[in-house]
Amino acid sequence: MKNSKKRHVLSHYIFARGLEYWKVLQGAAFALLLGLGAASSCLADTPQSFNANTVLPANLLSGPHHTVAPRTENDGRFNHYVLKTEYGSFRVRSTDLLRLRIRELDALAKMNKVRIPAFYLKAAGGSALAPANGAIRFVKNPGKGVRDAKARVREALGNIRLPFSGQSDGHKPDGLVSRLSGFSEAKRDVAARFGVDPYSTFQPLQTRLAVLARARMSGKLTTQVGYSFVTGPASIAISVGEGMHTLTEKIRDKSVGELHRENRAALLAMRVEPAVVNAFLANPKLSPTDKTIIVAAMKSLDGTHDRGVFVKYASRVKRADDAFAVRRRAEFTASYHSQVWPVRAFVQVGDQPAAKINDRRLAVIVPADYLTWTQATAQTVQGMNVARKKLSPRPSVTLVLAGSADRKSVKQLRKIGWQVKQNVRPSPAQ
Repeated sequence: MKNSKKRHVLSHYIFARGLEYWKVLQGAAFALLLGLGAASSCLADTPQSFNANTVLPANLLSGPHHTVAPRTENDGRFNHYVLKTEYGSFRVRSTDLLRLRIRELDALAKMNKVRIPAFYLKAAGGSALAPANGAIRFVKNPGKGVRDAKARVREALGNIRLPFSGQSDGHKPDGLVSRLSGFSEAKRDVAARFGVDPYSTFQPLQTRLAVLARARMSGKLTTQVGYSFVTGPASIAISVGEGMHTLTEKIRDKSVGELHRENRAALLAMRVEPAVVNAFLANPKLSPTDKTIIVAAMKSLDGTHDRGVFVKYASRVKRADDAFAVRRRAEFTASYHSQVWPVRAFVQVGDQPAAKINDRRLAVIVPADYLTWTQATAQTVQGMNVARKKLSPRPSVTLVLAGSADRKSVKQLRKIGWQVKQNVRPSPAQ
């Protein structure tokens, strides 16, 4: 009797488990018929890794001030590199950002040749910057020099407690200490001379800029060897492209507060909703440079409707490297608009902004390095495709990539009727 009961329980268990597996297989088969869905996730690759020398030219692999570690990972859109420098190793997301960091390192090497009076090295805290063979070597605690500058201004003002905006002015509109001391203006001037972004998120560069700015404020810097002959390149290294030259002077000459006000006015003139404008301008992960470039790119889309769709997308970034990617996407879209197909409007498709070329055609413009069919890629495309089918008339979709895509991605996208354009590189918008 007991054995019979055990056999009954066992057979019931096997039947139940078999039914579960059948439902899974049935769901996967159904998804395959649709061309996307659960099956896409099942078929998705894990993030890929490969050797950097297979994707980078020699000048990016190594140079006088850097080397790139051999192992490179891809997250589905962007390559992740490890940039090795004399200041330590840094993870860099995307080839475009890597190119920018290398340009910043080259500028930093020139900045390190400027002789700094010992007082300013001491003011930097000693631990932030230390002399090394006639140059300056970055070590630890870069914030101490900034705190010392704050203390000196407070002392000059009778020890009145004032807010201080921190690194890169904290990306806040004109910290009072920065305005009173002239620090922000001096840092922008130094950055322009060496062709770098005064609001860069690269910490070694920010530390060196702070030291040179304090020396510049005192008037001691203009006579120093290595500085007086620096006139600055034609364009600040705010982008990997050569376009939008007029922005370099704006970022050099205008304070954070002035940029904030001008960007707000420009967005409102584009009929972007005030709530979206506020969220965009208040996002601390978007630097003043990021915001100014994105606004300029949107402004260049003359005649394009619903630009607030893109601005809202930009307002949601949560990391600095995401901010750079969105900024590059804005530039890429502006170039596509002026040189390939005019963008009539932006449309929200899933969680992504799509460029409406006409009533029956959308372009999803992405400055990806290498698109791979990861689970995240599959889920994003699935959400976009579901949203696309709800549009009337239902448009076709072209995925426009600055880089390339693997075979699986192209195959999966073609299954659902998408076209893929790879290695699209229009010149930056002027």
